[in-house]
Amino acid sequence: MPVESDKLIYLELQKTACTTIGAILEELLDAQRIPPKHGTLRDPATTKVVVGSVRNPWDSYLSLWAFGCQGGGHFYEAVTQRDWAGARAKLPALGPMLAEVTRPVARWRRLYTEPHSAQRFRSWFLRVNAPSHCREFDPVYGSSKMSHFAGYVTYRYCRLYTSDPKTVFDSGSITELSAKVAESYLPQAMIRMEHLADDLIATLRTAGHEVDDLLEQKIRDRATTKTNMSSHGRYTDYYDEATRDLVARRDELIITRHGYSFGA
Repeated sequence: MPVESDKLIYLELQKTACTTIGAILEELLDAQRIPPKHGTLRDPATTKVVVGSVRNPWDSYLSLWAFGCQGGGHFYEAVTQRDWAGARAKLPALGPMLAEVTRPVARWRRLYTEPHSAQRFRSWFLRVNAPSHCREFDPVYGSSKMSHFAGYVTYRYCRLYTSDPKTVFDSGSITELSAKVAESYLPQAMIRMEHLADDLIATLRTAGHEVDDLLEQKIRDRATTKTNMSSHGRYTDYYDEATRDLVARRDELIITRHGYSFGA
């Protein structure tokens, strides 16, 4: 349970301004951060309001790549560095060591060498969304049925926001995935990154926190100070028709649930 106040629990989804939201809750509401960051809900029976955050998937992929171009993020580390220590810890089994030897880290590194190149981003994006390469950065996602039709942003969303993610990952179609997510969905309130201050204030009031004019202004002021930002241009400039449509298909779940569209 990453960030918890006396009335709510906030689950931090990567690249959705989660660090900023968590900091606001800590600084202004005396909420407590409980490791690990991006951790799942430990007690699905909690009576507190469960809160999540979300971002336009087209923008989310670009942010994930651009942050890696700056050398930041777990995803970047996972694809560009070999985990020899982890492989040695699993000896005498040779599979993990062989996987590290053969993992194409040099190829991934080349995709991060030009942070303002739309072509590099598209190549990276297509590799992330190719089922044959998913195990290179997330073995669980790569071995799941959903990797064949749902994008990595959607996978992260399902992992964090459902009470039975293993069953969700085993979905064989977008229709089945949507049904399973609906059955086990945890958040009772969602903060859209594009409307961070408004949605956070509304969420706090829904959870029972008193938000007077002074606290509301503090939240709005603090929400303009972003952390862990990646440097890039408008996300619409990085996509061509093929990659734009691929997000629309593979991340349909988030797009439909939260009303996103390309360029809006």
